[in-house]
Amino acid sequence: SGAGELRTFKTESLKVGQMWQDYVIRVESEIDGEFVTQEKTVSIIGGTESDYHFDFTASKLAAR
Repeated sequence: SGAGELRTFKTESLKVGQMWQDYVIRVESEIDGEFVTQEKTVSIIGGTESDYHFDFTASKLAAR
């Protein structure tokens, strides 16, 4: 939760090399008074860093 463009999630539940499959990242943004949600299903591996990007630009949202 919070405001701004960057979020960081850190867990110590995974041991180095251990995989967490099918982890769902859900991002919600309010655009022009309407809430828009995007999801990605990813695999997370303990001891690594990953970046995931969500595009809420108007051109991408026009297709919904």
